[in-house]
This record gives sequence, C-alpha cells and structure tokens, in this order.
Amino acid sequence: MKITAIALSSILTVTVAFTSKGPVPMQTTISAADAATIPSPEKPIFDPLGLYSANSPERLDGLIKPLESSTLSEAKEIFDPLRLYSDQSQVSGKVETSAALPFLPRPALLDGSLPGDRGFDPFNFASDANSLQWQRKAELKHARLAMLAAVGWPIAELMHKNIANAFDLAPLLASNDRVPSILNDGLSHAHFPAFWIATIAVAAALEITESVAENVSCKLNPTDYGFDPLNLGGKTDEQKRFMQEAEVFNGRLGMLAIVGFAAQEFVLKSAVVDQIPIFFKPLNVAFEQLMTITVAFTSKGPVPMQTTILAADAATIPSAEKPIFDPLGLYSANSPERLDGLITPLESTTLSEAKEIFDPLRLYSDQSQVSGGEVETSAALPFLPRPALLDGSLPGDRGFDPFNFASDANSLQWQRKAELKHARLAMLAAAGWPIAELMHKNIADAFDLAPLLASNDRVPSILNDGLSHAHFPAFWIATIAVAAALEITESVAENVSCKLNPTDYGFDPLNLGGKTDEQKRFMQEAEVFNGRLGMLAIVGFAAQEFVLKSAVVDQIPIFFKPLNVALEQLMTSGAM
Repeated sequence: MKITAIALSSILTVTVAFTSKGPVPMQTTISAADAATIPSPEKPIFDPLGLYSANSPERLDGLIKPLESSTLSEAKEIFDPLRLYSDQSQVSGKVETSAALPFLPRPALLDGSLPGDRGFDPFNFASDANSLQWQRKAELKHARLAMLAAVGWPIAELMHKNIANAFDLAPLLASNDRVPSILNDGLSHAHFPAFWIATIAVAAALEITESVAENVSCKLNPTDYGFDPLNLGGKTDEQKRFMQEAEVFNGRLGMLAIVGFAAQEFVLKSAVVDQIPIFFKPLNVAFEQLMTITVAFTSKGPVPMQTTILAADAATIPSAEKPIFDPLGLYSANSPERLDGLITPLESTTLSEAKEIFDPLRLYSDQSQVSGGEVETSAALPFLPRPALLDGSLPGDRGFDPFNFASDANSLQWQRKAELKHARLAMLAAAGWPIAELMHKNIADAFDLAPLLASNDRVPSILNDGLSHAHFPAFWIATIAVAAALEITESVAENVSCKLNPTDYGFDPLNLGGKTDEQKRFMQEAEVFNGRLGMLAIVGFAAQEFVLKSAVVDQIPIFFKPLNVALEQLMTSGAM
C-alpha cells in the first residue's frame, strides 16, 4: 500500500508552476483568498487542463495566463503523449512518441527501419547518420561477443579444468572455479604479456581490415560479413528481418547476462554453475547439490550440510559416525559410497521416532518410506499437512494454522469468533477511514465542534498522535462499557442457546445472506475474505500515514476524491 501511494504520487505529481524566472515550489491546493494575493505580472497561473472554471476567482482576477506567455513559448512544439491538455489545439499533432520511452518524442533518425529499433536514445548518441551507423556497429559487435560469452562462461566453468588436465596445463579459472573477470581476480592468470599482445593484435587486425573494406565498398549493412554457412539468415525479406531482430534482441540479453554473471560471482564468491546448477548440470547432479543429498547425522543430532561429496572424501568418513542418507536414490548401486556401506537407511537415525514421513512433492525415490494418502496437505501451505480440525467445513477455511492455535474444538470456535469480529470491524473501518478524512471537519464545523483528526487531517491512530484528541475519560469509559456490554450479552446468549454459528446474530434486514445453501455459503466466504482484506487495509492505512505524514486521501486522491479535484491536486493546481 505504501509503495502504491509513493509510486502514484511520483508518477502523477507532474505539476510545476512556471514563473518568468523558472519553476517555483508546488502547492497541492490553493484558495481564492491566496490566489487573489498573487501579483499577476510576477506569478501567473497556467491552466492547460482547463480545471479553473470561468467564474473562478483566479480567472476573474486575470491570474490565468496562456502558456504562450511563459518561457515555454520558445518551444515550437508542445508534446502531450498522455493527452492531458483539455485544449488539444495547443498541442502539436505531428510529434511521434518513442516506442521504448512513450513519454519522450521519437528520435529523428530512429524511424524503425533498423532491426531492433524501438526509438531508444534518451541521451541522443545517434545525433547524425554517421553516429547512428557507428553506434549500430558497436552494438552488434558487442551483442555477438556477449552471446558467445554467455554460452562460453558456464561451459568454461564446467569443462575448463578437465580440458587443462587432459593437456597437462595449469587451469586459468579464478578462485572457486570462477571465470576470470575484473570483479574477481581479473585476468592475472593469463600469460602476460603474450596473451594481451595476441588479443590486442587480433582485435586491431579485424578493425583495420573492416575499416579498409568500408572505404572501398558501399555496403548498406556494414555489419553483414557474408558469414552464414547454415543459411540461417532467411530467404525472404520477412525472414531476414526476423533473424536480424532476433540477433539484436538476443545480443542485448547476452550483454545483460554477462554483466549479471560477473556481478553474481563477485557477490556470492562462487561459480555461476554452482549457484544455479539446475540450469547447467545434469538433473541428478543438480538435485544432489541442491536438495540436501549428503546430510550427516551423528548420535547427537544433525551436523552441517555438505552440498557435494567426492568419492575420496566419502571413503574417509567412518560409517558408524557419519552415515550418508539417500532418500532420493541418487547414488547408483555401483557408486563408491554405496559399495563402501556409507549409505544408511533413514530408519536407523533419530528420524525413526517420527511416525509419518511427509513428502508432498514426492521427492523420495522409495515411496514405501512415505506415509500414504491419509496425509492431506493444507491448501494455504501445501508443504505442511492440513490441521486436523480445519476440514473445510468452515467458510473461508483453507487450512491455515501453522502455529496450531485451533488445537481443539473450543479454541477453533473462539478463533473463528475473534476473526469474524475483527473482520467486520475492519471492513467498517476501511470504509470509514477515508470518509472521516474527507467529511469529518465539515461535519464538526456544521455542529460547531472541534475536529478530532490528527495533524495533517489524518485519522487518529497509535502510530501518529494516538487518540489524544478524544475527550478523556468520557470517550474511553463509553467505548469500554459498550464493548463489555456486547461481550457479556453474547456470552449469556451462548450459554442458553445452541447456535451452530455463534457469529450469526440474525441481523440481515436486506436479506443479503442468501436463500439457498450455496448462496449462504458464498456470502459467508465473501464476508471472511473481504474481512481479512479489510484488516490488511487498516494496517496499511496506519503505516502509510505514519511514514508519509499525510492523509491517505491526499496521498492517492484519485481513489477517494472527485476526478476534477484529484487532477487539480495531482496535475497542475496552482502556485504559491
């Protein structure tokens, strides 16, 4: 909720009051008395949305000025992609927006003719034709290198050491078998200066050759080197266009991937293929590494987990002290661990005290160790068994009780009553909160009473200045007395009645509860679900106003105020 308010405020609050010297601080509301005191020549008001009526004091006093009289008159075109101007005659109709940045005009040279062109050039790098051609060549070169690197990076981490060992060479990987990059230990393993001299010489030769070829040729596409032995570039114009765009888009993704690989290995200090082995290694190896294959149990309890284990290391583990458990059956019958007797059944561990093994994801290869179909999972928490008393008969029941609050029938009934009471109060409060901020001061003024809102017209809560505005002790005595009376009456009624639903007070003057069993069930579930949402909303309102120090109706007026008032407050209301 807080994030929603901040996002809306930051996106929609584009109101800037212009003076002859530039923008001045924004004010969300302006009164007629304040407007009348603004000197017209110094601080005019611009109203492109036409929110000030013809009879408004600002317009009658001549404070509303056309945009042409401001510094904006220097601009030859007015750009309005969101169509916020009420008078569209002031807006240039020929301005085409960028597909990538629809709040900016499309760069002149990016007309969509180049593959992958979406009008993205916010810094105007392609200011002329030569710059555009140079930028496109640079992008495609980096894109092609990045696609190769995105494939070569994990392959190097998986195979480089084996290849180096096969040729009796020292491996060039960085620490923890990472591909060398500037962010880990750089390229210090490379043979200097031979490696760098060869690299720079090859790159220079390619660039010089290309530069000479460009001077003696007139290729329309300077990045087309005629290399397509598999004829993947397409035959028709549509196929060629598709492949060219695919190259650009995948190349851009490759450049992001390489940056991600380097940053990821720098932060986590391990190889990418070990961080997410499910993408790079055989499935059984990935599961062995990720799914807690080798967990060593001692007589005193579990010891820290190892993600991988070598045959040589496994042979040194005494079987009686550190057995290996393999519920997924990933160790083959001929593996050194199984041949050395290190694989121990789970029944010999302290887990044997558990009467049921719960395996909702069916990770155990030997399902004979797992309890059968009698273990039903919770709909809300499918990795936990369903609580015994939450069998779905109660409206809104989804098996959510991770802390076992409803341990018996009496506890369950008490919890359901408490939930429904809080839900009903929360739904009333979620509606009453913004209504109070909108109407309370007017009602208090009508009856000549002091308003009880907190600072900045916020509803009082413990998180702002509490309920200090309430008349103490009369308010609290009355509140506690009413609540106590209701609770005592309900308790007495329960003792003399046998209602199946203790929260049904028979109050339904509009007959909204439904007539058939299906309708009643639907309405009961709707009450529970909306009540839970209401409780979250109230917590969000209080936290939002505590952080932003303003009323909810002012943070997101588009939800609570008339559209013209909301736009006036958020878009261009006035100036100080």
